[in-house]
Formats: sequence, structure tokens, C-alpha cells
Amino acid sequence: MNILNAGRFGMAAALSGTMRFAIRKAVDHAANRNQFGKIIINYGTIQEKIARMTMLHYVTESMAYMLSNNMDRKSPEFQIEAAISKVYASEAAWIVTDEAIQILGGMGYMKDCGLERVMRDLRIFRIFEGTSDILRYYICIILLFEYSVVFTQLLYPFIFKIIYCVDWHELCWQASKRLTKKSTKL
Repeated sequence: MNILNAGRFGMAAALSGTMRFAIRKAVDHAANRNQFGKIIINYGTIQEKIARMTMLHYVTESMAYMLSNNMDRKSPEFQIEAAISKVYASEAAWIVTDEAIQILGGMGYMKDCGLERVMRDLRIFRIFEGTSDILRYYICIILLFEYSVVFTQLLYPFIFKIIYCVDWHELCWQASKRLTKKSTKL
């Protein structure tokens, strides 16, 4: 399992660099492209896209640093962080590259630009080291298990009262009576 966790960390770090490449391409193009008498980096929509791309990159890079810190400290438990960083990084890199291609327009699809290959290669990152769909399920199971232990400890006195203090015979009788009334009306 630690081999997969290390690979997932590596993916977050590598995809952070991929996002930086895509952002640089988009910013360089936007700073030099003139459309409708203005450089396109001055348009609000382009600025918003670049800001969103930068935020996604920042979060991915931060997760990679946090995960590497946990690994350096020989933390025994970091599989949930590794799974989250892998899922987030692979999907964030896809979004960032897609937005970069959008900013570059038709140039983004050209082989000379390099983003067309990045976009094609990014698809595999959502599959290997555990598919993103399976890892989402894994994250959910781990978190539900951790929270269920906490909830069980907090709610046990209340659950005990509900189970043992309710007149179950009366409750079932009332429920069947109501269901019988509803079924006769239909």
C-alpha cells in the first residue's frame, strides 16, 4: 500500500509541474495576443480563467508539500491524504489544461504548442495508481469508518434510550394501522 501512496504523492507533484507549464503557456499567449484592439489578458474572462487555474495549481502544490512532509516525518498514516491528492491533482490538471487550451483558442490544438499532447497524456492520470472513481469510494469508506466511531461514542447513550425505552409493539401496531388506512384509500 505504501508503494501506491508514494506513487500518488509523485502524481500530485508531477501534475503540479504540468499545471505550471499550461498556465505559463496561457499567460504568455494572453499577454501577446491582440483581439478587438486589446491584449486579451485585459479581458475579465481571461483574467478569471487564469486566476482559477492558478488557484487549482496552488492547492495541488500545497497538497504535494503537505504529503511530502508527512512522508518525511515517517507518518504511519497518510493513505487518505495520498488518495485525495491523487484524485484532486489529476482532475485539477485536466481543468487547468482545458482552460489553457481555451485561452489559446485554435493554437491550443496545434502540435507546436504542446498542450494537445499534455491534454491527451493527462487522461491516464485519472486511471493509474487507482482510478479516481475507486479512490473516491475508498476515501468515503475511510472517512465514514472514522466518523462512525466518533458518532457511535457520542450517540450511544441516546441510541440506547431509543432502542430500549420505546414500546416497539405499540409503535409497529400504529405504523401498520396507518399503512392499512393509506392502502385502502388507494
